[in-house]
Amino acid sequence: MPEHDSYELSAAYMNGLVSAARSGGFLDGALITMTELERASYQQPARQPWWDARYGEHLAAVVGEVFGEWALEQVGYTVVAEVMGPLVKAQIEAALATGAGPEALFARLNDLAKPAVRPLHIGWTSASATAGRLELRYPRELKKETQVLWRGAIRYAFEITHRPGKIVAEAQGPAGHLTYQLDWTR
Repeated sequence: MPEHDSYELSAAYMNGLVSAARSGGFLDGALITMTELERASYQQPARQPWWDARYGEHLAAVVGEVFGEWALEQVGYTVVAEVMGPLVKAQIEAALATGAGPEALFARLNDLAKPAVRPLHIGWTSASATAGRLELRYPRELKKETQVLWRGAIRYAFEITHRPGKIVAEAQGPAGHLTYQLDWTR
């Protein structure tokens, strides 16, 4: 279990992070900037069920530093689309079965994220039929990279609901509090 001021990433998420960095062509470039010990930590992400989030944050920081925020956002998108999304496919399909839009996913995101991150609290507040605020609370202050990874996950939500959307504003408050103001078309 993580300390009270930390959080953990599941092996599935860590594997997805490594795979997404690899499929985007970012992994090798990131690994060559690391020490041998750091590289070794990414060779077998499935060797333990949960990882201290600092491992994922480190890989994200290196990808962001070497390749930029666009690459890191793409990694966040790919992790959700190719690894985490399929794990919660039945829940996603149930949320969208009635033709609901992104709000249905955002409202259930707290449960959908459980196989990936612990502890994490996610809340959704609708502002209208096509807008709202997504709030994420981690147990400690985050590096910018986590915020960028979430941009990719949000883009994926808009894509699978077939509703073009955007992040209108985003902020990171104290103690790991991320907020995203979102809107989309019907």
